Parts: sequence; C-alpha cells; structure tokens
Amino acid sequence: MFHILLFMSRLPEAEEISHRLAAKENYIVHRVSNLREAGTLLTRQRIDLAIVAVNPNDSLVYSLNMLQENLPVLLIAEVSNQYVSERQRKMAWGIVTYERLTE
Repeated sequence: MFHILLFMSRLPEAEEISHRLAAKENYIVHRVSNLREAGTLLTRQRIDLAIVAVNPNDSLVYSLNMLQENLPVLLIAEVSNQYVSERQRKMAWGIVTYERLTE
C-alpha cells in the first residue's frame, strides 16, 4: 500500500484530489488540515508522499520533514506564479498547480 498525506486545508479542490487518489488501487489517502493532525499521523504511520498546499508559513514543510526524515513533499500552488519561499523550494520534491496536478 502507498500512503499519501494530503495536507490541504484551504483549497476547495482538496476533496476532489482526495477522491481521485483514493480511487487508485493500492493508495491510501490520509487527509489532514493542520500540523497537529499531520504530526499524529506521522508518528503512527510511515507516509510515502506528502501533498501539501503552498503555505506562507515555511516551517510547515520543515516540520513534516522533522517528523519523518526524507519525507517526499509535493507542493500544490493555487496559481503558477504563487510565491513559494526558498526554504520550502529546497525541501520539496517539486511544485505543481492544482490544475496541472489534476491533468
């Protein structure tokens, strides 16, 4: 099984992404909306990929990586030119817009 952490509290499209991923065979989606929920999950379950909405708080990606070392993180931007801090860019596998992700 492939465990995906979906951390997208503000994007209205989070429900759609969650359903699309959960429809895939061998994928389990764990949807959280805050760092406390993510921390609880990461202490109980090894996560294979974290999909995280870009957040002005750049310590979020850092915190997730502290909870699970070498956690692959894919950032979701609402628009292609959305600001992403250098710290987040360095710690993430990549950045993709919601529109591109659903393609």
